[in-house]
Amino acid sequence: MKVLLTLPPLHSPIKANFVDSFDNESGQYPPIGLLYLAGYLLEHSQYEVHVLDPQAEKLSHEETIKRIVAIGPDVVGVHMLTFHLIDSLKMIQNIKKILPKTRIICGGPHVHIYPRETLMQPGIDFTLVGECEQTFKIFLDYLENKCPITDVNALYYFDHEGNIQNTTRSPLLANLDELPHPARNLLNPTFYSSVLAKQSVTTTLMTSRGCPYKCIYCDRPVFGKDFRARSPENVLEEIEQCIQLGIFEFNIFDDTFTIDRERVIAICNLIIERKLPIRWTCRSRVHLVSEEILDRMKKAGCGRISFGIETADDKVGRILKKGSDIDQAKYAIRATKAAGIEVLADFIIGSPGESRNGINKTISFALEESPNYAQFSIMTPYPATPLYAMGLNTKLYKFDHWREFARNPDPNWETPIWHENFTKRELIKIVKQAYFKFYFRPEYLFTQLRSLQSFNELKRKARAGLKVFTTKFTPSLTA
Repeated sequence: MKVLLTLPPLHSPIKANFVDSFDNESGQYPPIGLLYLAGYLLEHSQYEVHVLDPQAEKLSHEETIKRIVAIGPDVVGVHMLTFHLIDSLKMIQNIKKILPKTRIICGGPHVHIYPRETLMQPGIDFTLVGECEQTFKIFLDYLENKCPITDVNALYYFDHEGNIQNTTRSPLLANLDELPHPARNLLNPTFYSSVLAKQSVTTTLMTSRGCPYKCIYCDRPVFGKDFRARSPENVLEEIEQCIQLGIFEFNIFDDTFTIDRERVIAICNLIIERKLPIRWTCRSRVHLVSEEILDRMKKAGCGRISFGIETADDKVGRILKKGSDIDQAKYAIRATKAAGIEVLADFIIGSPGESRNGINKTISFALEESPNYAQFSIMTPYPATPLYAMGLNTKLYKFDHWREFARNPDPNWETPIWHENFTKRELIKIVKQAYFKFYFRPEYLFTQLRSLQSFNELKRKARAGLKVFTTKFTPSLTA
């Protein structure tokens, strides 16, 4: 059996309520979830596995379908994000027109929340929910008549009468070391980079899954709330495989890399002992860093830490259930910079209970503490979050916008915002002013120019800066 794992080409993404200046326009990350699936199949089956990334290759829909037809897959697995739903469905319909016998199964964050709504879209044969490395292989075995459909956990499908059925969901994988490493050799590593990277080739690492914290706006449903981590030795094995592929820069994509302090130190010690010439970045929470751990991370090659600070108003922070305060944020920024590690601070504008004075306080905090980079977003209530449930329960939203979009995808649809105290037009103006105030300070520009290490780095950062002021938001309110 020939299996293709793919993303859609990206030409009609839904407009988001943030400026993605640090994302795809000035860089591209590999589809790590698909590469995990491919790695598992290569190690545990005899199926022929292909991976296609039309977004990294900047393919059109016409070019994408030509590539798919050339492969001639029996099964296509599509990684589906809500913001990419329009393009995903167009690609699927193109496949079915030319390869009608090809089975199409969809997974990913959108499917995890809306498996039934997704299955009802034209051309889709199955949807699979949750962590899929093991279950996708069993699904393929089912197609080969090697096991009954009931053996495939968390699968949604049509029965013979056209009714949607689903199998029982399985528990999340407890031991992540059991998973083979992502099959990065199936894609060209030079496709992937980041606007903030020092080197032109980067990749992502996932050293853990799950987050135990309770931020009400969090949109990471697939991996659950239980923190599960790979062993330090297993992580180092993957890093050394990447070095063999010519990759020396890593973005650790864990929700919170520093939850387990002893594990982080053990990973750092192994990198130092093996003298690996790498640079890496990660995400942390402001109350989970200390001078000791920062010193060890710096010596192991950590170049940047992202902190989700969100607000400088502790009253708003309590509403968001951040579990940290502004004094801890100040300490984290200052200690991280003192250790010689860059800081990327994320801020959210327009949260529940936030006033204009609170927003001004947040922007002033960003200017005063001066992290190396700041990202300002408009508060967006994502599906299946407590924040969105709050908006529905309080009638801030008259109907379920996200579910309606999942049922009836519309390319002109707009993401809802939290419009308790501000209109979308007002928030867009505030966010753009915040970006201008932060990035166009003379001292900041001088520092950035002085830190550049290559002309390619200059080009990537210049494109990202331009994106901040050319991104078009639709100012009307979806509510």
